[in-house]
Amino acid sequence: MDSYASLILPFLSGPMGIFLCRQFYSTFPKSLDEAEKIDGCGSFKIYYSIYIPMSVTILATLTILKTVATWNDFFYPLIMTTSDSMKTVQLGLQNFKGSTTTHYNWLMAGTLFTSLPIVIVYLCAQKYFVAGIATSGMKN
Repeated sequence: MDSYASLILPFLSGPMGIFLCRQFYSTFPKSLDEAEKIDGCGSFKIYYSIYIPMSVTILATLTILKTVATWNDFFYPLIMTTSDSMKTVQLGLQNFKGSTTTHYNWLMAGTLFTSLPIVIVYLCAQKYFVAGIATSGMKN
């Protein structure tokens, strides 16, 4: 309660990420594993030399989706934080809304600045995200 661990640890894994990666990895042919085993590679070497380089698109897609979902989460941090120093950015935007008045100019400026990190993450991973979506519906 009211710690970085309570805010970070629950979001490191999730059913959507596990399902997305499982579906992606199930499309890989087993012949790749068998060829590497014949070459004398172990499980870690197979994962490092085959699966990781081919997984860039799915990992970029997962990074974008998890970043947006975690960044925009409001309810869970509201429950887990009690001090003002642990509140997330989304909770901080609520300070501009009062019971009788709302400072729309400050709220819109704050909203603009809170959306910039998400735009930067998307721009960095856009190439891989589009490639992952374009190939997700194809069958081998």
